[in-house]
Amino acid sequence: CACIYLLNMIDITDNLYNASFPQQKLSLSKKDKQWQHDCVNYIIGEGSAVSSGRADTQHGEMQVYYNLYNSIFDEKDFKRITNPFKVDDGFPATPQDFNIIRPKIDLLIGEETKRPFNFRVIRTSQEAVSELQEKEKEMLMQYMMAAIQSKMGPEEQQQFQEQLQSGEIMPPEAIAKYMDKEYKDVIENTAYHTLEYLKEKLSLNNEFIKGWKDGLISGTEVYYVGVQNGEPYAERINPMDFDYDRSPDLEFIEDGSWCVRKMRLPIAEIYDRYYDKLEEKDLNKLNEMLSGVPVGDMPEKGPVDNVNHIRTKIYDNDSLSVGNKHNISVWHVCWKSFKKIYYVTTLDENGETVVNICDETYKKVGTEVSVDPDWIVEVWEGYRAGDNLYFGIQPLEYQHVSIDNPNSQKLPYCGCVYSNTNSKPRSLVSILKPLQYMYIVLWYRLELAIARDKGKVINMDITQIPKSMNITPDRWMHYLSSVGVNFINPYDEGWNIPGREGGKPAQFNQI
Repeated sequence: CACIYLLNMIDITDNLYNASFPQQKLSLSKKDKQWQHDCVNYIIGEGSAVSSGRADTQHGEMQVYYNLYNSIFDEKDFKRITNPFKVDDGFPATPQDFNIIRPKIDLLIGEETKRPFNFRVIRTSQEAVSELQEKEKEMLMQYMMAAIQSKMGPEEQQQFQEQLQSGEIMPPEAIAKYMDKEYKDVIENTAYHTLEYLKEKLSLNNEFIKGWKDGLISGTEVYYVGVQNGEPYAERINPMDFDYDRSPDLEFIEDGSWCVRKMRLPIAEIYDRYYDKLEEKDLNKLNEMLSGVPVGDMPEKGPVDNVNHIRTKIYDNDSLSVGNKHNISVWHVCWKSFKKIYYVTTLDENGETVVNICDETYKKVGTEVSVDPDWIVEVWEGYRAGDNLYFGIQPLEYQHVSIDNPNSQKLPYCGCVYSNTNSKPRSLVSILKPLQYMYIVLWYRLELAIARDKGKVINMDITQIPKSMNITPDRWMHYLSSVGVNFINPYDEGWNIPGREGGKPAQFNQI
């Protein structure tokens, strides 16, 4: 049983972390489940989100920047200041964060909220251009006819002027301006109002503000734009839980070759987000991950099956995540693969050539002028929950294929990294970090100087306090503090101080 268990563990390890990216130039029939799982596992292992999303150096630095924004810093960074001699006793001062970064970040966020969120929808197809030209021609003809009719008499002239004032007809210069900036056809108008509806439904204003804040703090701004449960969906992505193909010349994340996002979700939210991709057996497996007890109708298992059922569980050590024991790690992986297509050239009823793009399942019918095979880029996506629950691995359901450039595919995650041209990415907080640390050190030094400054100190020989006058040290301190008089008696006897027996007077200049 122990040998079987070890073999199973080796097999699991090999499946989770592949040494190389699987071959992508394959026909769809060869992209089986094993290939799909290997692709997902490789990208999860390649991305820094494989453990907790905060393990590597870059995400560790991001965590420092987010903490500085919230007045949290690691005192270990100041050990050379607070404990230079490495002793157990500390100094009478504590580093405190007097935040000079947050007001500047909040100011820029506030300025961003004041900017207008305006957009337009413009059709760019040949059909749209033809319709635009026809509409402009129609408006010009209407103006010309009205101008000609206005020459027939005073009534027609007055009617022409009224039409110009009401906007029923426009002069050529106004028509050109209207067609360039204000005109929308039915399709553009419908798309515009659809985006207005989605902007309110998805709270895009708030999502963009959160993304702008991420850019200022971490230097990375990421969004997801896609389809969730059959509906258009967009949201801001936490840069701490996201990684992508870091090609040297990559400017925008959506142009990369792969990306991975890690989420920590309870079962209910996983099912709510991806219920169109999950089956009942997947839901049972999710519940089994937390409880460790099989759920649903399961066949009886023998001893070997029970050993095979033993599985290790990787707990998320992320201290920022609340209630991890109730959450399951879910990875969303996207990558660019290759798809075989055919350019099929045929003749239409007018004898003109027509080129259609067909997938690899196309069968020749004998009327083609030519059939040219080719490979184009196709974006795939897939999910993995826990260690071994895979679902939703398929080509992206909203692929955009253009006959002008079929390879112009984009990942569903879009965004950019700030100031990464020929250098390490830098955010505003990372630039202000040394200044913030210097500010903390200066205030620490000031607090230490204040704690060390005791003012003027009296070195008092206690044998000179006049004990014969019934003045105790407490009363002596009282007279000194209240009336500013220091009573002494250099010839007082009876203190019995070793070395001064017999009433030896103390030297007055020892005060």
